Amino acid sequence: MGVASRDSDSLVDLFSSRSPKSRSYHERASKVIPSGSNRAVLFYRPYPVYSKRAKGSRIWDVDGVERIDYCFNYSSLVLGHANPAVIAAVEAELENGLARGQPTTLEVELAEMVTRMIPSAEMVKLTVTGTEAVMNATRSARAYTKKDDIVLFEGAYHGSSDTVSANGLSFHSYGVPEDTQRHTVVVPFNDPDALQRTLSDNRNVAAVLMEPFLASGGTVVPDEDFAKVVREVTERMGVLLILDEIITGFRIGRGGWQEKYRIKPDMTLLGKNVAGGMPGAAVCGSKEIMEDVYAFPESESLELGRPKTPLSGTYNAFPLSLAAGLATLRQLSSEVFEKIDGTASSLAKGFMKIAGDLGINVRAPRAGSIFQFHFTKKDIVDTKAVRLADAEMRRRLDLALLNGGVYLSPGHFCCTSSATTNADVKETISSIEKALDQIRPVARAVPTSARQFS
Repeated sequence: MGVASRDSDSLVDLFSSRSPKSRSYHERASKVIPSGSNRAVLFYRPYPVYSKRAKGSRIWDVDGVERIDYCFNYSSLVLGHANPAVIAAVEAELENGLARGQPTTLEVELAEMVTRMIPSAEMVKLTVTGTEAVMNATRSARAYTKKDDIVLFEGAYHGSSDTVSANGLSFHSYGVPEDTQRHTVVVPFNDPDALQRTLSDNRNVAAVLMEPFLASGGTVVPDEDFAKVVREVTERMGVLLILDEIITGFRIGRGGWQEKYRIKPDMTLLGKNVAGGMPGAAVCGSKEIMEDVYAFPESESLELGRPKTPLSGTYNAFPLSLAAGLATLRQLSSEVFEKIDGTASSLAKGFMKIAGDLGINVRAPRAGSIFQFHFTKKDIVDTKAVRLADAEMRRRLDLALLNGGVYLSPGHFCCTSSATTNADVKETISSIEKALDQIRPVARAVPTSARQFS
């Protein structure tokens, strides 16, 4: 048995000894739920910890183990778990009933607030999930431009609709018809020349769908002027730019990535924090585009006809989500973003410093309060660098930190919240030092360079 196997076995043994109830629930789940989880991202070996409750920066599993959280439901809780004002707003709205089948005043208030905060959002349509927002935005772009193709960037994650699950993407799925794949064009991220060539050669492109940085794709942060070049190229070529701010909206700043970097897309997608951690997302855009594709045509007839792209859903503008979203957005001050960026920066730098002192090759790319840990000597500038990183070492780190009272999103990006304290950071850095020292017999290679993206 090699060093790596012995190390991994000891980590698993300790984890298993502390989580018998989670193991039992996973065994039960696996009999009725494929792989035991309803979210692919939560699949984890030997099994995930099952959550019991959460408050502030902490989570407790069904075995009673308390951990500092750096997942926050994959960035959807910028104010932390069970924020008092958010909980109070949801409880107050709950007294009015659940979904009621008529418009509510809350959806007007939330849409108005979004248009005040997001520079490109002149009008808003609400959905339940980010996947639905992406699906409706790409369909609407096709309806508006009368073109068929959608350009995506390699390594980007935009949910699970067919258009964004086509062959050639990092998040490829089987079952996508060839005709759909034919209308999805994938280009390298952070390569404006490749985008320019693609748009010059293909005049049937309706829109470019873009994440500001590749969050789920490894936290790949592009050159600072990349988004500006993409905007300039798409405008010049008459192609819509759809900016997916489902993660960055209300987390990078009050006005999202686009406000910070002064980019004005044609359409913007929001999710996660727009609903305050409840199910909810939004498609936003210019008045011209939004009315063209979503509005009912004006007519004196009782038969008004239908919008070009009807958008409906039983739980669209769900009142409890609207209440949570409003309560969250009202609390987003500049101090919130300074705090979450600062704690994330301290964690990333602390990780790099400890690993460097131990002679372990790591990188910790960061964008605001989003960060990720990679075991590699290569800077994380593209998806190739992400693929070359040592995923097994990251798995060991995740497991060692689980045993040490810290929850990183397993193998994924992490984040802080306004509930994350300096004491949390100090405790986490101490746990990281112990974890890296524990796993370093199989991690040591050549000396690391402590470069950080931000």
